[in-house]
Amino acid sequence: MKKYKLSTNISGNIVSRGEKFEVILKTENVPKGKLIPFSIVTSGNDPKLLLQPLKGRFQVQDVDSCLCGSSSLSFNVSPDRPTQRKEIMVISLDGTSEKLEIILDFSKKMPKPVVVEDIKVEKKVEPAEPKVEKNVQPVVDKKD
Repeated sequence: MKKYKLSTNISGNIVSRGEKFEVILKTENVPKGKLIPFSIVTSGNDPKLLLQPLKGRFQVQDVDSCLCGSSSLSFNVSPDRPTQRKEIMVISLDGTSEKLEIILDFSKKMPKPVVVEDIKVEKKVEPAEPKVEKNVQPVVDKKD
């Protein structure tokens, strides 16, 4: 019997505007190389909440002797959507009952990049004077 399990690498399944995250597919009894189609829907039906297409395929990799495999895909949350609320994204494996809910949090604004202006610092550097040790006795080899 084939088994599928979706998970993500983000804590609490919540990701913010402009962030990147991974969706991981773990499989059992699915051969290496098998393509598993998925679909994504969002609560606001906005196809531009993510920078990637809302349909695609996982390709099963890393299958061990027990026929347990895995695959992962990276997604980027749009940094510039006008919404200021949280959206629910559901990724489903087509033809199965397996799905995963992720909250896309647009309530926080992305921090603006910090612009550092050229700052001139004038500091005179004096040439270092040779260091002279005081009260040092020369070492003399004594022969008997």
